[in-house]
Amino acid sequence: MSYLPSPPTFYNSGFFSNAFQQISQSLGLSYQKGSDIELNSEQSLIIVSPNGTRYKIEVDNSGVLSTTAV
Repeated sequence: MSYLPSPPTFYNSGFFSNAFQQISQSLGLSYQKGSDIELNSEQSLIIVSPNGTRYKIEVDNSGVLSTTAV
């Protein structure tokens, strides 16, 4: 994760343009509360049970869900 540098003493449009671009890029990589999460077939959703076991959730072409311990 990259962090923003300290702002310049005087207004510098290049600095702020770069800062806003970094913020926008970071938001694009994170999930926002209240928004849908969509994964493609090359990505996985892994959840953790109360005992710490990790499960990968998968769906087939007919919509049937399955889990696999990972």
